[in-house]
Amino acid sequence: MPSYVFLSAGEPLNGCGNGAPNAWNASPDNPIATGPNGEKTGGYLGLDNGLLCWAQSTMGSTFDTYAALFALTRLGADGAQGALSCQPSSTAPKPTDGTTYSSGCPRLSNPVQTPITLVAQ
Repeated sequence: MPSYVFLSAGEPLNGCGNGAPNAWNASPDNPIATGPNGEKTGGYLGLDNGLLCWAQSTMGSTFDTYAALFALTRLGADGAQGALSCQPSSTAPKPTDGTTYSSGCPRLSNPVQTPITLVAQ
């Protein structure tokens, strides 16, 4: 199971994903860790039948408000290419198991797609 994702794009991806760059395999209701200013782990990161998906919080990583939902088909090796799907969203549906999207990724309707290349696993 993936434990953490960091998305460094420098700019929002085709108008999508203008939020905190990271997500963890945790529910913000039961964070793995917390910070001194209310930051906490969250994002529901999960791998559901080869589809990696997560919810991106707005800046500040409190996971009280959201910027987008992401999905990416699992890439096998460094240099592999794929498409990152993103849908702006101010809310994130809770996973079926209450913890991660490994229990089922949310359906993205009309997502923005951006080509990517895997540079590290």
